[in-house]
Amino acid sequence: MEYVAQNTLMSYIIKTKKLIPEMKVKLFTKQILEGLSHLHVSKIVHTNLTSYNILLENEDNIKLTYYGVANMLEKTVYDPKKFQYLAPELKNNDNPKYTKKTDIWSAACIVLEMATGKPLDHNNNSDQNSQLSMLPINSSKQLKSFLKKTLNDNPKQRPSVRKLLQHELFMV
Repeated sequence: MEYVAQNTLMSYIIKTKKLIPEMKVKLFTKQILEGLSHLHVSKIVHTNLTSYNILLENEDNIKLTYYGVANMLEKTVYDPKKFQYLAPELKNNDNPKYTKKTDIWSAACIVLEMATGKPLDHNNNSDQNSQLSMLPINSSKQLKSFLKKTLNDNPKQRPSVRKLLQHELFMV
């Protein structure tokens, strides 16, 4: 086991009180995807990916935590901090099925939080266009393209982690 200080990505977003530079957003996004890639190759779905469950090891390195725990519980407990990260196919579903594509949606929500510099509103059930309109005006076309692909309401149209790691966002 490895020790990581208890500074979450969410606390970093809140403490920063300004926009996180896009280069740092890209760095953290790539690390999130690399962590998900490791889990998905191992046939593990995170099921609880939120900025509250990502720890900052230091200013440039993050660690995913609390993965798979939801699968060990007999009864799912509603957590209002988690609702805004749920993919559309999981909301209002009596028998939700977590998949790799639901992890992709959750990762996109975290990227949106980093890019806007503020937590998502858990009461907001907005569509993709209104979510993308929250981005700062100077956001790169690569970041907008990444979020458009990952915040797709249709899970079958969301790219895999492997495809996302090859996205133009990481080539610039």
